[in-house]
Amino acid sequence: MYLKREYKAGKQSQAEAHEAIRITHPHTTEDLESIVYNANITNQDALKLYQLIFERTIESQGKNAIYDKQDLLFKIKNEYFKCSVKGLKSAGFLAMFSKKELENDESNDDKDNKEKEQNAQFNLKIDDVLSLNDLVLSTIKRNAPSAYKEADFVKLLENKGIGRPSTYASYLPTLVKREYISISQDKKHIITPTHKGKRVVEVFENAYQFIIDLTYTKQMEEVLDEIVENKSSYVDFISNLNSKCPKIEKLERNDDEIKPSSEGQITYIENILRDLQLNLSEEFKNYKEDNRVAKAFLDRYIKEHEFFKKNNKKASSSNNDENRPATPKQISFAEMLAKKHNVKLPKGFKYSMKVCGDFINEYHKK
Repeated sequence: MYLKREYKAGKQSQAEAHEAIRITHPHTTEDLESIVYNANITNQDALKLYQLIFERTIESQGKNAIYDKQDLLFKIKNEYFKCSVKGLKSAGFLAMFSKKELENDESNDDKDNKEKEQNAQFNLKIDDVLSLNDLVLSTIKRNAPSAYKEADFVKLLENKGIGRPSTYASYLPTLVKREYISISQDKKHIITPTHKGKRVVEVFENAYQFIIDLTYTKQMEEVLDEIVENKSSYVDFISNLNSKCPKIEKLERNDDEIKPSSEGQITYIENILRDLQLNLSEEFKNYKEDNRVAKAFLDRYIKEHEFFKKNNKKASSSNNDENRPATPKQISFAEMLAKKHNVKLPKGFKYSMKVCGDFINEYHKK
């Protein structure tokens, strides 16, 4: 059940600079109550927290749970169906849980997975014929991958093994400053790549893909650590990098691929800038010379501009009604409503379609 283990955080982990949350000295489960009593821990939440820390500390020195797993492939006519089942072979650290905790843990699992784990081992051979007792069709809805949030960024770097805790905080501000990404100003703080950022990635993907490869980045940072520890030479590192990209200083976009924007695109962009009162950012300054930049600008602002035009049209229509006289039919209907409800007609109702219309709307349903 027990196995001595030593845990150490990697250099890219923020945990490297922090002590683990653990008990300060080992003791038996039976001594748990006396330990917390002597430490004057009387709050129930604090008691539960210490018990949790104690149990997790002990479990960290336990063996892994071992499962027997079977992958089954069934053929029904010309279609193949696959399922995987498993059964617990050796509980390992799971045996340290009380029976109640195991039941609670199981209750949180997916019911289908629970059923699969029961009686998981089948005595089957290849080409065995089985009877189909039941067939259930289910629809599984999968959401599209969600966009990265600002709060998820450090965790992403840690999982990918990129960067160091001392540099994590500088990444996003640098990317925003260079206009490679934008971060939404709402509560979600969604990270969105800009047109400029996408173009930078495309350039490296097409020419020097190794530079944006995660494996290369991790290896590079390991070499930098060795340089700091005087285990490797800075010159050797740079020489190796230079040999991989001897012409990197000549890397430029092919001007033949760039097409100027059409007059329609330019006019549309200028209308958007005027109507939305936008200042042209550095990212879109070449919208006249590069139709890809123009397209990126329109993709970002066209919906907002359509919304603006729709609201502006309503306001304009309302203003026009104020300046237009009421129709004879409206005037006659308004006079009839005034007589019926014994109310005075609004001032100037004959000369304003809006004033007359508002009066009719107010008394028509009374």
